[in-house]
Amino acid sequence: FLDPETANQFDVAYEWYFEDGAMLSATAFFKDVEGSVINNQSTATRIDSRDSSVVDVTFVTPTNGKGSDVKGLEVGYQQEFDEFGVVANYTYTDAESRQDRDAVAAPGSGLVRGTSEHMYNLTGYYENNLLSARASYNYRSNYYDGLDAFGSELYTKEFAQMDASVTWHAAEDVDVVFEGVNLLGEKLEHYHIDESRTARIYDNGTRLVVGVNYSF
Repeated sequence: FLDPETANQFDVAYEWYFEDGAMLSATAFFKDVEGSVINNQSTATRIDSRDSSVVDVTFVTPTNGKGSDVKGLEVGYQQEFDEFGVVANYTYTDAESRQDRDAVAAPGSGLVRGTSEHMYNLTGYYENNLLSARASYNYRSNYYDGLDAFGSELYTKEFAQMDASVTWHAAEDVDVVFEGVNLLGEKLEHYHIDESRTARIYDNGTRLVVGVNYSF
């Protein structure tokens, strides 16, 4: 019985191509979000089957909230230096819920899920007819990630990850590919309200892949 989440969005962008293969850009954005799904707590009496006593049970159910205003700014830069190049961008997001904040009676109220205040990506690459190499560093600050199974507010800590890939054009139709994901072995951590109250930690390690692509 939930209504769809809708948004009126407005973006204005400026791009400056100051030389071949190079650009500076800036984008301001605003999103008027209606019907954002929030979690609502209610209490009802139930019979405890173990001893037939009457107990109060808290239920957490999704419902449509008052929506939110999301605005921010994104800046980008890219440029080539012969066979080398760099691509970088940064995004600042200010997200405000129209719901009143009551962390005790209504966990999650007054928050916008999944929005980090700061995010940035930095990529360096090298390309020629024989070799293509790329390394990327991605970062996002902590953010609210909804409610856990027990109805408590769940947050994700700031997270950064380094990835890299190298492609060797061994023949006209054959590429040898090497990929490395999460080279620094960063862990993804969730916590309850305060960073000292760890909820869970995902240690996905570093993933290395070697392969051969053949085109025909």
